[in-house]
Amino acid sequence: MEHTEYFSVHHGLTINLEPLTIDASLPDPVQFEQEIPAPFRTANEFTLIDERAVKQLSELGLGAQAPALLDYLNAQQQKLDLLLTYILSQQDDPQKRYQTQTFGASQMTLICPPNLTLNQYCKLWIFLQHPASAVYCYGQVVALDQNEQNETIATIRYTLLQEQDRDKLIRGALYHQQQLLRQRSQHRQLNEHSELSNHK
Repeated sequence: MEHTEYFSVHHGLTINLEPLTIDASLPDPVQFEQEIPAPFRTANEFTLIDERAVKQLSELGLGAQAPALLDYLNAQQQKLDLLLTYILSQQDDPQKRYQTQTFGASQMTLICPPNLTLNQYCKLWIFLQHPASAVYCYGQVVALDQNEQNETIATIRYTLLQEQDRDKLIRGALYHQQQLLRQRSQHRQLNEHSELSNHK
């Protein structure tokens, strides 16, 4: 099976990870969809409703009234995001909690849990803040590497993932990439300003 590679961004996402037994097989698509936690499905529905509302609004051509209406919708979306973040946080199991080192729409990396081995499958619950949502999927350990601190870093490729959830991971990675680029730009501007001040 071919895997499309998507860019990854360095960011510590909160995830839950549950290794499958070595002889376990992946569920079929119907079983997989039935496994998805109800709050995750609800968050998906909220996101789809919001996207449809914004699309319909843009097609109405409200002219001068559009900015005020968009501001109102954005404020409602912020409230909804806070509510979704709280609801989804209740699904976070501290005993299965880990932090990613990088993540994207095709794979993630993290410090390898002691009970995870190469080629092993695992269940993943990925908690996103931007957009406020969560992703339930399966992954497989495709690489184990040592970093400079002599820690084992596991690369987990998603093997069972809904396309709308892949889209959320893409949006989440883009958001954090933009934040990183913005921070670098601000840091560079501060350095340039400091150098100019020193030369005066």
